[in-house]
Amino acid sequence: MNLTSLHVSPEFWDRLAPWYERWASRGRYHQPIVGEISKFCEPGWRILDIGAATGTLAIPLAGLGCRVDALEPSSEMLRLMMDKLQHLDLHMAIHPLPCTWESFVPTQETYDVILACNSLHLTRGGLRSGLEKIFGLGSRYVLLITEIGESIFIDFKALHESQQAYDFMFIKTLELDSSFYFASQGEAEEVRLLLGTDIEVLPCGTSFIQRDRATAATVLWERKGMT
Repeated sequence: MNLTSLHVSPEFWDRLAPWYERWASRGRYHQPIVGEISKFCEPGWRILDIGAATGTLAIPLAGLGCRVDALEPSSEMLRLMMDKLQHLDLHMAIHPLPCTWESFVPTQETYDVILACNSLHLTRGGLRSGLEKIFGLGSRYVLLITEIGESIFIDFKALHESQQAYDFMFIKTLELDSSFYFASQGEAEEVRLLLGTDIEVLPCGTSFIQRDRATAATVLWERKGMT
């Protein structure tokens, strides 16, 4: 399910939140992303997750021993995340921040990592403006994960050259399975009506699947003078 082109309000994400959680929990989109992050992040690190949704990355990061500030403007996304945390021994490791990135003001000196996964392009001013604010906060690392493709062009060189405080560490592409597994054709119809777009589903065992794939870039910067 391709959600990267949706430039909509937090209220829309409130309505989409239950379906987002079903897409994320039934599918495999985030597995490679979590695998890459787990190679990099260390226990005890303080992380800001911009656009945390229902905790798809914040919860695994907390499971690795990190402390996560989960910034998410959709109240329903946050509610679903907190519901999941009630059944896990991780609620003390995740601090929900119910605000937009544009209105966010840090209350601590710095973060070890500021993470943005498919979120900055939805903010006012887009990806470049969102990254400029991140670079200005002075975290040790900045980790950007964003979908790319024929219809999504991102000039990463220009993004890097727009700041002077960070060294570029690496860029890596990930091939992601963004398919949506529906329990019934009725579920697919509800999502079609919500998104206002056609959804082609195929039988898959006892369920139905909308097959989709995506390519994402994982980009890491380190603040100068850290090594």
